[in-house]
Amino acid sequence: MVYQYILTGLVLIISAYTDIRYRKIYKSVIAAHLIAALILHLALQDCTVWAALMGLVPGLGFLLLAVVTHESMGLGDGFLMVSCGFSLGTWKWLAILFTSFFCVGLWALYLILFRGGKRKTTIPYVPFLLMGAVIQGLATLIL
Repeated sequence: MVYQYILTGLVLIISAYTDIRYRKIYKSVIAAHLIAALILHLALQDCTVWAALMGLVPGLGFLLLAVVTHESMGLGDGFLMVSCGFSLGTWKWLAILFTSFFCVGLWALYLILFRGGKRKTTIPYVPFLLMGAVIQGLATLIL
């Protein structure tokens, strides 16, 4: 499972950079992540097929949300969440998602209160996914 964390961390670092810099998440990075995660799952037999497939569910929900809201949250974010969920499994990925929601909520509150942010102010989300992964990883080490 350590290899999945490293792989997902690298993908989140790359995607956070491109999300901040270009407001884009590259599909080639996501596809490579899915293929590498599948190879690692098969080689290491670190989780069941059911657990890996259930990891897709949160990301599929975000893809649906992106379509319904006409991409208020981008499709790239949704596809990235699908690949990360497949790599880490449902519960680990949900913990990262909830932590990232908390962090982005605090940032949005800061922007509104102190920087004149508005309802339509865009925020790159992937850096907060990376932050959630780091916080959850540190929490796992400490606790």
